Amino acid sequence: MMRPFLSAYVIFYVLRVRRYATLFAVLSVGLTTLYVFLLPTLPFGAFVLQAVRFLTPIQGAFALVFGVLLALLITLNVYLHSLGGGSLGAAPAGSILASLVNALCCTPIVPTVLGLIGGFSPFVYGLSPRVEYFFEEYYWLFYILSVAILLYAVVRVTGSVACCVPTAQVRGERDAN
Repeated sequence: MMRPFLSAYVIFYVLRVRRYATLFAVLSVGLTTLYVFLLPTLPFGAFVLQAVRFLTPIQGAFALVFGVLLALLITLNVYLHSLGGGSLGAAPAGSILASLVNALCCTPIVPTVLGLIGGFSPFVYGLSPRVEYFFEEYYWLFYILSVAILLYAVVRVTGSVACCVPTAQVRGERDAN
């Protein structure tokens, strides 16, 4: 079981190293920028640069959170890999998929899937608009799920990295040397 604030200590410990701090900064800016363009374009079903003007404040905030958390997760995984540990890739993949929920509205994805599942049933035909509306109206719930998955992944990675971080400073003890 992790002690309180150990995750924060591990993050600051890793980011004290210049190359990891630089990697984190570059990835944060790059991924946040990508999400700023990606989140408002998904309802169009294509990557359209002009859609950035339709960015909502909620999408902007989540773009920043997604970009920073994913950059932190990648940086911690790179550090863990440099220590000889394996990376934890399932949680970030789940978060990325959950953050792409906008693609389930206003694109042919939902009607196609429902058509493949139910054939040409009138029930399935009438269900598609309601399913798409659900994803359009409640996309922010999936964004919150994405943030939770990313936070969980960061905690797991910091738990793996914590074995190789000097903990004497965490306990407030100093070496006599």
